[in-house]
Amino acid sequence: MMKGKVVAEFLSDHITRFRVKNHPKAELLSLIENMIDKYGIEPNSRGYYYDYDLPKYPRTYKELARSIMDHAVSEMAKKRYNSRVCKFGDMWFQQYPENTEFGWHSHPWTNLAVVYYVELPDGASTLFDFGRVDAQEGDIIMFPAFLPHKSPVHPNGRKTIISYNIDIAYLREEEISQ
Repeated sequence: MMKGKVVAEFLSDHITRFRVKNHPKAELLSLIENMIDKYGIEPNSRGYYYDYDLPKYPRTYKELARSIMDHAVSEMAKKRYNSRVCKFGDMWFQQYPENTEFGWHSHPWTNLAVVYYVELPDGASTLFDFGRVDAQEGDIIMFPAFLPHKSPVHPNGRKTIISYNIDIAYLREEEISQ
């Protein structure tokens, strides 16, 4: 598990970014690709792979991804919102081959959305109605789940993300210094 100081960058009034040191790209991609092969996951009608609403196959990447994401996300919530995470939602991956996209959407019934960019070609980071987020491979971003966003078409390579939603609660005064 990743512990220690988390340096959260506030990219806008709404988006927080954390840069993962020693990003295990090859290992995460291997776990995801093995899951795609083992369970015969096919591209959806839009052409990308995902496991969001598939039967609850064992998420082979989940343990490694959570060991990276949970501590960083907890610290980002504390620094950005003076809050603690009270619920981590289910985790999913999305893998976009060249020239695929996921249209405008938001995440209802949750507070914050979290995206870990496992594989990110140039110009393929998340697009919000106020602009594109400044992100690179190995970054984790966190933002209010109600914000409309999309994964734009990208012509330069494959994009892979791991995501989940979280709910937060404000810290009590005695929790703030911890």
